[in-house]
Amino acid sequence: MYCVAGADGFFGAYIQRALLARGESVLALNHRAPVFPDGEKLTNLSFELTSSDDLAELSRRLKTQKDIKLIYLIAAHSPDFVKAQPEKARYINSRAYKDLLTKLSDCDITQLYYASSDTVYGENKTDAPFSEDTPPAPVNLYGEHKAEAERITLENGFTAVRFSYMFAPSLTHKKHFFDTLTDKLSAGESIFMFTDYIRSSLTYPAAAEYLCRLTQTRTEEKIFNLCADEPTSKYDIGLYAAKTCGAPSALVVPCKSGDTDVFTEKRAQLLTMSNKKLKAALGISERIGF
Repeated sequence: MYCVAGADGFFGAYIQRALLARGESVLALNHRAPVFPDGEKLTNLSFELTSSDDLAELSRRLKTQKDIKLIYLIAAHSPDFVKAQPEKARYINSRAYKDLLTKLSDCDITQLYYASSDTVYGENKTDAPFSEDTPPAPVNLYGEHKAEAERITLENGFTAVRFSYMFAPSLTHKKHFFDTLTDKLSAGESIFMFTDYIRSSLTYPAAAEYLCRLTQTRTEEKIFNLCADEPTSKYDIGLYAAKTCGAPSALVVPCKSGDTDVFTEKRAQLLTMSNKKLKAALGISERIGF
């Protein structure tokens, strides 16, 4: 049985869809509204990480199950939010997470996959992508929180999966940035996209597919980069959005990050990862790309 914590988020929705397509049983922990209705294979549970009652109910339910695979996605994600409210963000990102693992320690959780981030690495100093053996050196507080939560994960014998930036049309009740792009492009509006923010980006459905495949392995590795083979700029994603909605590519206007002050927190401009360890665990040589 799978338990997806943060199931009503953008990525959680795609993970649920991938698991249900495989015929897996899923307990979905939702912060707000469920993405998919209850069914034979899906049970939705309203869940607030900081609620002792919700933790008790989750523990009660999980104690009735065997061989639980927990996919943990809950986090205060935005680097700008983390900078603005550091104590609240740290509580969500590490302290409450540690408390949850303590309260669930007597449940039969045989696998846990913590959704970490490429931001733990910081800035690439060379053109070489980061491997899992690279020591973390985050450039912002969000990356520090993720590195702290990784340590908690590893101390409990579980697995940290470092994801790059992900995108796709939202399956939830909330629009993703990608939906905003396609809406504007479909209306004939120009969009300005950075050429100098480079990451190993991947679509949500592709990331969900590879994560689900990873949960079916019995590898001893405890840290994985899950990302595309090739680096991608925000401008490339804009071009992909235009192709997706059939808009002219000329509506996607290249620009530099220094041309705007859209972000309040520092971000690495070049942040690419190697996925060789993931491919070895899955036994694949196929190209991973969006």
